[in-house]
Amino acid sequence: MEQGLPLVLALVIGIGLGLALAWIVAPGIDLAAFSAPGATVILQVDWASIAAVSAVTVLVVAVAIALSSWLALRLDVGRTLRIGED
Repeated sequence: MEQGLPLVLALVIGIGLGLALAWIVAPGIDLAAFSAPGATVILQVDWASIAAVSAVTVLVVAVAIALSSWLALRLDVGRTLRIGED
């Protein structure tokens, strides 16, 4: 639970900064060079891609938390703390 709020906060801030940066920098970049002559080039947000990347990020963090929790439960703390007492 303690990783959830920072993860959501990082996703929201990252998406917001990414979108803001694209719209701030867009007037200074000639995107027409990458399209057909005379075509109007506009920025479009692909919300499906943003959602997919966000979901994959949440999934990776969830798997990492589950794996580290599982490994921590298997750890024998008493044995670990007695290393070198023999």
